Amino acid sequence: MLAALAASLALRPPAPQSVNAPAQAFSALRAFPDIQKVAQRPHPIRSPDQARVRDYLFTRMADLGLAPLLRPVDSKDGALFNLLGVLPGKDRAAPAVLLMAHFDSVPTGPGAADDASGIASILETVRALKASGPHQRDVMVLLTDGEEPGLYGAKAFFSSDPTRAHVGAVINLEARGNRGRAVMFETHRQGGAMIGFLLKAHALQGASSLMPDLYRRLPNDTDLTEALKRGYAGINIAFFDGFGAYHRPTDTPQNLSPASVQSMGGQVLAMAAALAGAPALPGRAPDTVYADLMGGPILAYPPVGGWLLLAVAILVIGAAGWRALRTGQTSIGGVAAAFALVLLLIAVQAALLVGDGRLRIVTDGQRLAPLLRHSAQALAGAGMLAGGVTLIWLWLAHKRLHPASLCLGALKVLALAAIALQLTAPVDAFMLCWPLLLAALAAAVAIWKPQTPWIAAPIALAGLAQLFYWTGLIYSLVGQETPALLAPFATVAAVLLLPITPRTGPKCALIGALVAAAGLGLSLLALRP
Repeated sequence: MLAALAASLALRPPAPQSVNAPAQAFSALRAFPDIQKVAQRPHPIRSPDQARVRDYLFTRMADLGLAPLLRPVDSKDGALFNLLGVLPGKDRAAPAVLLMAHFDSVPTGPGAADDASGIASILETVRALKASGPHQRDVMVLLTDGEEPGLYGAKAFFSSDPTRAHVGAVINLEARGNRGRAVMFETHRQGGAMIGFLLKAHALQGASSLMPDLYRRLPNDTDLTEALKRGYAGINIAFFDGFGAYHRPTDTPQNLSPASVQSMGGQVLAMAAALAGAPALPGRAPDTVYADLMGGPILAYPPVGGWLLLAVAILVIGAAGWRALRTGQTSIGGVAAAFALVLLLIAVQAALLVGDGRLRIVTDGQRLAPLLRHSAQALAGAGMLAGGVTLIWLWLAHKRLHPASLCLGALKVLALAAIALQLTAPVDAFMLCWPLLLAALAAAVAIWKPQTPWIAAPIALAGLAQLFYWTGLIYSLVGQETPALLAPFATVAAVLLLPITPRTGPKCALIGALVAAAGLGLSLLALRP
C-alpha cells in the first residue's frame, strides 16, 4: 500500500504555473486561453470552424513575431493549409529546431487535449523563448492540417515543402487523453546522442528507453512518423491518462487538466531551449538504456550495463542460496518445487487478467468503451485481483515450502526472464534487471538475517514503488485496452514481497479471497455508464 501510494504521487503532473510566473517560464494558465479559443467546438478539416481556428492561429503566430505563412497541402479531401512560422536565431544558417502539433480535430470532439493542448504549449513555449533572448539557431513552428484523417499536413511538409531542408530536429506534441503526466514516448533510432544531450541539459523530466521501443511495436502513428520515415531526428511527447475523452465530445477545455499542459509544456520548453541554444545539434549514436526513478533523476547506461547488473544479481542470489542450504532453510528440491509454483502463479495471474479484460468486453459489447470511462478503477481492480490471488497462492505454497525456498525459486524465474529480455531487447531489460537486483538483495538480507526482516523491508518497498510507477505508465499507454499486460508486473511484485513474507496461514488466504473479490467488484464497477 505504501508503494502504491508513492507511485501514485510520483505519477502526478506538476502544479500549473500562474499567469504571473516569470516571463522565461512556461505557464499552463497563460496557455489556456489559446486552448479555449481553439477548442470551442469540433473543427475537423473542411469545416467552417477549421477556417476559424486557422485564422486565429495565424494571428497569434504573427503577434509572436513568427511571420507565419500558409503552406498548401494537397489531399484526397481537398486543399488544406499548414501554418509555418520562424523565431529567428543568431545563426540563420544553422539547422533549426521544429516544434510541431496539428490544429484539426475529429468531427466527434472539440480537441482540447488532442491537439489544442499541443498548439497552446508551442505558442507559450515560443513566448518564453523570446523572453529569454535570441538563441543560437532558428525555432520553426509547424501547425499541421489534416492529421486526423491521414497525416496530410506532415506528409506534405516532409516530402515536398522546400523549408524542410532547414530542419535539424523535430519535437512533436500529442495527446491521447486529457490528464496525467506528459511522457516522451518516441524518438528516432540511433538516438543515444540526443538522449545524452537532453540528460546533460536536464531537459528530460521523466522518460525511459522502454517507451520508444514499445511504441515502435504498436500500429500507431503521429505527425512525427512522417519525419522519422525521412530520416529526421525527432521526439514525441504526450499525456495519456483520461483516455475516455480521446476523440469524444468530452475532450473540452473544462475537462482538460492544466497540470498536464504544464507537464508537457515545461518539458517542451526545456528541450527546445537546450536544442536551440546548442552550438551543434546531437548526431546519431547507438540507443542507450535510460529510465527515471519515480519521476526524478534519470539513470542512463549502455546496453552492456544490463549484463553487469545481472551478474551482480546472480552473485547475490548465489550467496543467498549457499547460505540457505548451509543453514537448512532450503534444499535443491525445495527450490525446484518453488520454481514450478512460481510458474503456476504466473499462468493463473495471466489467465485471470485476460478473463478480466474479456469480462469487460462481453459486458459492454464494445472493446474500448468500458475501459475508457473509469480507467483508474479498472487498474485498481485488476491489481487487487492479481494481489488477492498472490495471497492465496502464498498460503498454499507455504504449506509445502519454506519461505527461503520460495524466494530462491522466484528469483530463479525472474533471473531467467531478465536474461531473456537482455538478449532480445536490451534497452527494455532494466524493467526486470532493477527489480531482480533489489529482490536478490532483500532475499539475501532475509536469509542471512532471518530474525531482522525489517532490514529487507525498505529494499522491497523501493522496488515495489518503482515497479508500480512503471505499471501506471504502461497501463496509461497500452494497458487500458489489454489488462493482461499487468501480469508480468504482478509476478515481479510477488517476487519483491517474498523476502519479507513470513509463513502464512488460513487468514492470508481469507484476506486474499476478499481482496480478489473486491478487485473483481471494482472491475465490474468500472463498467458503469
